[in-house]
Amino acid sequence: MAILLADIGGTHARFSWLKNSKMTKVLKFDCDDFKTPFDLIDFVLDKSHEKLTGILFSVAGPVKKGFVQWTNRLDWSLSEDELKKRYKIKKAKLFNDMVAQGYGLKIDKTKKMLLMNVGTGLGACIILDGSVFPCEFGLTLDNDNQKKEHYLSGKGVVRLYQKISSDKKINSAKMLDEMRADNKNARQAYTEFYKLWGKTAANISVAHLIDELYLWGGLVPKNEKDKKDFLSEFYNKKYPLYHQKTLVKIVCEKNLALKGLAFLSNHKCVAP
Repeated sequence: MAILLADIGGTHARFSWLKNSKMTKVLKFDCDDFKTPFDLIDFVLDKSHEKLTGILFSVAGPVKKGFVQWTNRLDWSLSEDELKKRYKIKKAKLFNDMVAQGYGLKIDKTKKMLLMNVGTGLGACIILDGSVFPCEFGLTLDNDNQKKEHYLSGKGVVRLYQKISSDKKINSAKMLDEMRADNKNARQAYTEFYKLWGKTAANISVAHLIDELYLWGGLVPKNEKDKKDFLSEFYNKKYPLYHQKTLVKIVCEKNLALKGLAFLSNHKCVAP
């Protein structure tokens, strides 16, 4: 008897079973390989010999009254009632992905914490008094009337590259990452990306008086130059003095949302 945990984003999905309060090996899949979330779930269950007793899913979208529609995969949706009926279980719970990721951190109840995740899109949550509150900073508009995640995302890095280069064939951040060692325009695109992220994070941190900032996701700063570009804007002297004391940490945990779901199941009593 086990609880099925899943972190289903816009690009990848990760699954694990929770047995005796411990997670089993994490399985990773490409969402593009499946037409619907049910096709994905059925595939995982067909490959498993576990007896399903409950479901806890982290999903890339706002969860309202037990229903979610993916923000970056608009043809996908799920409801807790559908899950209970289809799989003949009594307990099923959906969480916004940033809520699950927030609970995956080591939370300090005495601190106001901000978690930012940049990958397929821009996600964020604020952690206050030990509780996690999801935010949609990525959908707010910048000075050019563009959504912030228009540039602060994997596709955003590509857009920055295309603005400064005549090469319009590059269509993935992974390709840019491989190119930037010897491509001036690719290096510049990443420099602008991390500076923009740093400036955005600084604005949010100042507005909400954040004590600790955590960075996570596929585009977290991976080397000293990326960190320097981010921090040069984050600790800009134009901001008030209290902001200079905000601690910035890079999260290395690969399965942060699954870890958060396990915590919610074990400590918040949201699943059997």
